[in-house]
Amino acid sequence: MKKTKLIKRLMLLLAVAFLVAFFFSAMYKDEESIISTIPQPNPDNNPKNVVQLNITAVGVRYPDFDAVQEQVNLILRKAIGVEIKVNFIDKSTATQSYTATFAGEHNVNLIDANLFYDYKIWAARNAYMPITENMMELCAPKTFRKLNPKLLEQIKYRSRVYMVPSTVNTSGEYVVLARGDLMDKYGITSLKDANELENFLRILKTNEDITPYDVGGVGHELMQAVYLQPRSLQMIDSSLLALDFSSASPKVVWLPEYEGFTDYLQLVQKWRSSGLIPENAAARKPVGEESFVQGRSAIYVCRIEEAMQMQSFIDDVSPQFDPRIYDISGQRVTWCDYEPLNGFAVVGGSHNAAKSLAFIEQLATNEKVFRLLNYGVEGYHYQIENGKYVATEHSSRYPAGNNRLWQFTDEFVLENRLQRQDGLNLLKRYQSSNGKPRGFGSFSIDPDAKVVEINEKQRVNIRFIYPLTLGAFDDIASAIKNSRDELGSAGFFEYMKSGQSQLERYLQQYGGE
Repeated sequence: MKKTKLIKRLMLLLAVAFLVAFFFSAMYKDEESIISTIPQPNPDNNPKNVVQLNITAVGVRYPDFDAVQEQVNLILRKAIGVEIKVNFIDKSTATQSYTATFAGEHNVNLIDANLFYDYKIWAARNAYMPITENMMELCAPKTFRKLNPKLLEQIKYRSRVYMVPSTVNTSGEYVVLARGDLMDKYGITSLKDANELENFLRILKTNEDITPYDVGGVGHELMQAVYLQPRSLQMIDSSLLALDFSSASPKVVWLPEYEGFTDYLQLVQKWRSSGLIPENAAARKPVGEESFVQGRSAIYVCRIEEAMQMQSFIDDVSPQFDPRIYDISGQRVTWCDYEPLNGFAVVGGSHNAAKSLAFIEQLATNEKVFRLLNYGVEGYHYQIENGKYVATEHSSRYPAGNNRLWQFTDEFVLENRLQRQDGLNLLKRYQSSNGKPRGFGSFSIDPDAKVVEINEKQRVNIRFIYPLTLGAFDDIASAIKNSRDELGSAGFFEYMKSGQSQLERYLQQYGGE
């Protein structure tokens, strides 16, 4: 009898436990159901059990990427039972590619999420999967512990996080890397502003059989160095929205209607018609550093860290070019900020969310994976001497730091063996500048109830905005008017107006930090 009663009590306790578990699982079903149905990452060398993660990244596919990817996959198959397959897309077609992905035309698990490239608009459209703290703790615990809660707050859309951000701070300042041998040949002693740069380019056009500045894509780098930095402007949207820090009250502006921008567009138009940049620049894909490295071009415009990497590489493999770094903003850069935050988002509906987060964990914590993706194959693409990076003759096939997406931690970064004082001094000046707010790399506009029509916005970018910035239009005023009219129809200026009030709140919360 006692035994029967004991059994009944145990059954009752089990029933109560089941009901409690069911109650709590129902409470959290919306946020956690995707994890509960996904097998957790386990090491497995059996190819039949290896999961392929398809990744979309904005950037250049360098010649040796496939070989590097296979080396990474050898590690990932053993570590977490996955392999990656990366598809690279151009900046100029990013939104089109994203639209195709989210429409189900491509099977993608992870995608490059950047505050500059409409991260929050896509989040508002449910293109990305919300990432909860429990998911991060379960699948990427070391990465989660490194994330500053303040950082997570800044990237939230409607109280939810839709990306795992990189914690690496990269400078937002753009500089010119110029061939010092050609400067010496023609008696050029400095490149401190656009006029001196133009003079150098004209001399090269007349006397050298090269393209003075080999450029394509969207032209944002030149615009950053020549126009934005001297005016304390920071672009926050591919349709030319920027933050203006030139006054005590920062504001959101549309560059085509900002002072001096038409003059800048006319300058680039003049350079194109004179052959200082390619006549078909607006119709070309982005030009990587290989044109400069191979001597087909005399200048390259990029972020200062990238310029310092390239300078060290060229000093190793082609020292006769004597690459030099210049700030062409007329020494008027009075503040410093970081590049907009970037990271990975898990595409909504992905069946491999746990594996995707586990890959991010590997990128952030596995030195071999990090070094491969950021530097290439040791002994072929680079050497390590006394703990420092040394370029080889093959480095141009997979340059160091070639994509910010892989730069997920500072822990495994290699310092260059050859670092010249010009770049170090300039970087130090940028980092020590004061008088302006910093930390706005994490500001982006939250779409309100009416979300800007993103496909229409991108169509205007491709038809008007990108060609404008590379000098393609003879009638600049008409191109600006047409782009304004069509962006207005897409709700863009309502989005901009909302951004101003959001900026004011952001300043109150983070501006003094």
